[in-house]
Formats: sequence, C-alpha cells, structure tokens
Amino acid sequence: MPEPEYNHGGIKDAANPVLPDHSRGADSGRSLAMQKKPATPTEESRLRWHRSAQTVSLIVLMFCGLLLPGQLLRAPDRPTVNTESSALQAPDFPIRDEDRGIRVYDVVDILTAGQEASLERELARLRGLGIEALIYTRISDDSTAASQEFADRLRSEWSVQSVDGADNGIVYLITVNPAAPETNSILISTGANTFPIRQLDHATMQNLLDGEMSPQVEEGEFNQALLFGVRRVLNHADYTPPEPAGLSPWQDNLRFGSNILAASLLQLAAIGYFLVPALRDRQLSLLPSVASLSIYAVMTGALAIVTGIVAIASRNAFGSLAALGVVIWAGCVVPILIGFLTRRRDQPEPTRLEHTALDPAPMIGQSNG
Repeated sequence: MPEPEYNHGGIKDAANPVLPDHSRGADSGRSLAMQKKPATPTEESRLRWHRSAQTVSLIVLMFCGLLLPGQLLRAPDRPTVNTESSALQAPDFPIRDEDRGIRVYDVVDILTAGQEASLERELARLRGLGIEALIYTRISDDSTAASQEFADRLRSEWSVQSVDGADNGIVYLITVNPAAPETNSILISTGANTFPIRQLDHATMQNLLDGEMSPQVEEGEFNQALLFGVRRVLNHADYTPPEPAGLSPWQDNLRFGSNILAASLLQLAAIGYFLVPALRDRQLSLLPSVASLSIYAVMTGALAIVTGIVAIASRNAFGSLAALGVVIWAGCVVPILIGFLTRRRDQPEPTRLEHTALDPAPMIGQSNG
C-alpha cells in the first residue's frame, strides 16, 4: 500500500501530486497580490487632506518662528514703523475721515493706542479754547520744502480751522524715512491768523520747533515731540495772560517824554539833597536843617508822583521804576532822617557851673584891689 504524500498544505493523495517548488512559489506570490486590496476614493481624499494639513501647519510654524522674535523685542511704548503699502503716501492726496472728531492720523503706526488717546485729549482741549489742530504722520523721502508744502496743503484742503474762513489752524506733520532714519522730521503748518496765541508768536513757536521738538524726533521720541508741541500751545492759550494792545500814537510820543522826565527826577533827587539847604541855609552839610529837608522831600515826592503818572500812561517801565524809587526815598527815608535830626536837636546841652562865693578867684582879685 503506497504511503500518502505530504506537502506544505497538508496530506495529499496520489491523484493530486505535489507541485514543484517553483510552482508553489508562484502560487504564493499570486495569493499575496490578491490579498492587497486597492485604496478606495474616500481613503485617497483623506490622505490628500492629511498631506495638505501637514503643509499648512509647517508654513504657519515657520511664519510664527520669524514673527515672534520681532514681537518680543518690540518696546511696548515705541511701535515699529509700518512700511506696508497702506502707510506709503498714495498717488492721490489723502482724504480726511468724515468724523471730524479724529485729529490724530498716525498712518505710519509710530504711536501706541494710549499715546494716540492722550494726544486726542490734548487736541480736544485746544479745540475748546478755539484753536483747531491736527497731527499727521507719513512715510516719505521728500525734502523739507516738499514736506512743508504737503503740510500746508493738508491744512488747507482738510479745513483745519476753528470756523470756515478763519485760517487759524495748526498741523503737526511727522515725516518718516525708514531708509534714512536720520532724516526724520517734524514740521508745523499754521494759518495766517493762527498767531499770536496770547504771548506765543510765530517766531517763538519756530524756536520751540527747532530747539525742542526736532531733536526728539531725531532720537525717535515721536510721542514726546508731539506732546511738547501741543502742550506748549495749550499752556499759552489757557494760562498765559493776553498780549497787551499796541501803543497809540500819543502813548508812543509820551513814552519819550517820560524817559526824559524820569532821568531828570533821578538827578534832582541826588543833587537836590545838597542844593535846597545851600540855597536856604547858605551852607553845605550832610545833615541839613529840618526845614530844608522837609522842603526837599515835598518837592521831590511831588515830582516823582507826576513822573509815575506819565510813565504808567505811556507804559514805560523805566519811568515807573524811577518814580517808585524816588517816592520811597522822599516819603520814607527822608522823614526818618528828619525825625532823627529833630530828636538830636531837642536834647538839652550840658549846663555850665556858675561862680559862687567860695570861688577863690574873686577873693584873690579883691585882695589885690
């Protein structure tokens, strides 16, 4: 009886002989291939979505890695300059916002939100005092003359003034040049009727611009420069007394006469102290008589009062000060001197001893006689 044949699949009979080794390898390969199922459309879309998500995540991570260091190094009170196209000067002239309550236009983003709010409050206070002012920042490489022309045009076309036709507004323009920060500048455009603001005139404001505001802009302190310029105008408008009116023609002529009168008064006060006693008492003395000093004090004081009235009417400081000094001299110092002399002369002189009977001189004389 023949023994059954064995193969890798189990017991085989004689009717089913064992396949050769190469046939078995081919069959096993075909079976593995038949076991791998093709991917469905749902699985393919899921794989594509997964790859897209990975790509987007990688891009976001790279962007955050580039942006985060700059955000960490940025100072909270000094924002970076906005160099995007929206900050650049447009080919057409900018149009003012319909909300006229906005007076700070920081196009370059050189101010923080808190700094803008503080400047808005200061400009609102100026508006309450009848002075309309506006702040504008821009990026440009224009020359000083071109920037001044832009500021003047901005003030005119945006109607920066208290009322229509007043022409009394102020525009603070900061021009930033990222390529050359040393050329950053600040300019002021004022109307024909802006100055004087109390005792602040155009020349004084220009000195403040050149000496205080421009150096701060060169150092990058844009907020400090603007605050200084706005608050200086605010202080003059709110706390400084108004500029006095100009002199009339008769005051101008009287001023010259009060100068001559004041100079004569000072000379008379010095010479008259010796001249009056010399004419009256026929003697020169450092301590004249009481009567001579009284006449001198009355004459000098009366002339000082007249000089003071003329000086005040002509608004002459020299004449007013001279008259005040002579009045103090004649009305206070000379009376004290008169009182001293009166007290001295009222004191009794020392008495002389009279000759008595005990005096030996007469006795000697009588004996000789």
